[in-house]
Amino acid sequence: MTSADVARESGVSRSTVSFVLNDAPNQTISPATREKVLAAAERLGYTPNGPAQALSRGRGSTVLLCLPDFPASATVDELVTEMDRVLAAHDLLLVTHRAGPDRQPALALAAAVAPVAVAGLLPFDGDQVAAFRARGARAVLPGPADPPPPRDDAGRTVGVAQAGHLAGRGHVRIGYVHPADSRLVSMSERRLAGVDQTALSLGLAGVSVRRMPADGDFTPVLRGWLAEDAPTAVAAFNDEVAMAVLQAAWASDVVVPVDLAVIGADDIPAARYTCPALTTIRSSGKPFGAMLAHWVLQRLGTGGAARPTADEPPVWTPDIVIRASS
Repeated sequence: MTSADVARESGVSRSTVSFVLNDAPNQTISPATREKVLAAAERLGYTPNGPAQALSRGRGSTVLLCLPDFPASATVDELVTEMDRVLAAHDLLLVTHRAGPDRQPALALAAAVAPVAVAGLLPFDGDQVAAFRARGARAVLPGPADPPPPRDDAGRTVGVAQAGHLAGRGHVRIGYVHPADSRLVSMSERRLAGVDQTALSLGLAGVSVRRMPADGDFTPVLRGWLAEDAPTAVAAFNDEVAMAVLQAAWASDVVVPVDLAVIGADDIPAARYTCPALTTIRSSGKPFGAMLAHWVLQRLGTGGAARPTADEPPVWTPDIVIRASS
């Protein structure tokens, strides 16, 4: 359905329909005519064409956020929610695109929604920046010359907090468990780097590392691990991995936390209901969502705090939720 269909249905001109649907100022349109147009648009199921409206106004109102092909998580949900909240205060609409082999490319979505800005959690290369700009985006960030959003620092901070907590409990032989999902490799490596960094700074033994098997059964891995390197504490990539370690410990008659301490990350709702209840790191995507939103606003010249430099990331202090597993 187009505005021409609405005009025919309501018996008025297309210009009148345009004035009504766009709530144009300084137009003397009677309440009765306005009601007639709106009722016709509702009957026909008319929805405005975003790119066409952006062209007619000379600016868009949509910001496209490109998310990597990561599994869904509460942290990313918080990031998106906070970014949406900040942008909405400036009359900007956030649209998210999650990468994946079975999803249309972000460029195709950009052609459909005509974003005024495109933001991502990973840097765009020069060709991507040019392609988004060709589709009308005034700002594309981070670009090749921009530092990426400081998620690297956040990932490392989680590992530092995990290892610091375990070392504070007297453990000198700490293990780390990677997830099986290959999409999480880079994030897991950053968290492991934080664990390694802390162990080195405290003069502890080198961190022993294992990976979750594809079938999710960590029991044989744990049994072999304890027979070889015998860590007394495990920092898991996240709470789901930590739960697999807890289940493997139970199946192997390993008493947690007496024989093996376990700490996860993310503090998902189920973490408090494991047996024993899981110690974890509570993280939040809110600071990074706000940072991305203000960075977009700054680039568009519509306000917003300057994007923190690589040396001044958003302030985030990990919250260690201590429960029975450590």
